[in-house]
Amino acid sequence: MKNVLLIGTGSIGIVNLPSFIIELKKLNFSCKCILTHSAAEFVPEKTIGYFADTFTDDKSIGSTFARIPHIALGSWADIVMVLPASANTINKMGYGIADNLATLTVISTRAPIIVFPNMEKTIADQDIVKESIVKLEQRNIRVIQNVNEGYSTSSQKFEESLVLPTFEQFRVILETAKEETIV
Repeated sequence: MKNVLLIGTGSIGIVNLPSFIIELKKLNFSCKCILTHSAAEFVPEKTIGYFADTFTDDKSIGSTFARIPHIALGSWADIVMVLPASANTINKMGYGIADNLATLTVISTRAPIIVFPNMEKTIADQDIVKESIVKLEQRNIRVIQNVNEGYSTSSQKFEESLVLPTFEQFRVILETAKEETIV
């Protein structure tokens, strides 16, 4: 495993994506990124483009990769990581909705997929989100639900949320993926 495709979605955790890219590069992984429209509203694609070739529905930053990017990116990837994964993207993936570059790539890739939900617990506890996660797991998509104290942007305080992994947890997940030979 050496090629990691990161898909960033419209969750506040997207602001941490550059740090995860740097962590992957420290571990000698090649990295490319897809940003959903909502993700690019949090962090401009140009910012992510400083760290990795970056693709959105509208353009690519730092690459002239392909005319059909969802096929090319899905084929390039040894593993796909949706980090952070919003409830919106999880639901689209769970129900097979492929209406943007990120979800088109997810359904077209043969690479293993790991999803890192990042949302407030009140959203994660909704039946539709739970059902979507079950559907993903039934398709052998690994979902890492890291319930921990996180900062709630709605209540402006720390409370239980689905948060992104620490870098140490992230390294362990990568090592486990290698050992399980899912890649």
